[in-house]
Amino acid sequence: MEKLTQLKKQMTIKMAALYIVVLVILLIQGNVSGAYGLTFGTVMAVLNFFLLAGTLERSMQMHPQKARVYVTSHYLLRYGLFFLILLTAMKRVDMDFLWAVAGLLIPKAVIYAGNFYDLLRQRSRPGNRRMV
Repeated sequence: MEKLTQLKKQMTIKMAALYIVVLVILLIQGNVSGAYGLTFGTVMAVLNFFLLAGTLERSMQMHPQKARVYVTSHYLLRYGLFFLILLTAMKRVDMDFLWAVAGLLIPKAVIYAGNFYDLLRQRSRPGNRRMV
């Protein structure tokens, strides 16, 4: 449980760092609607990340059949939330839809970048030159 809490904390810090870097670039360019969309998407993505983590934590304590129903129902709820987020971003004229989508993809970008970094670090060790 401690390891999961630490992982959530690290992921949140990395997501916030990536968000701030992209936000600063958007604001320097004067793209306020993009910054608004990015903020909306990122906040919703972090919320979705914590909902997923909470679902997994609780399901680990349940009987397998009950956990399956629980995880499936929360999966559908999270995708319903995604639908509402995208619909809201599409309907708002003061929000850039593509930047809202980019904000929703920030957790995935952080995870992929972390995995890529770990792969490069593993390959750079002496005697570790196998093909993947």
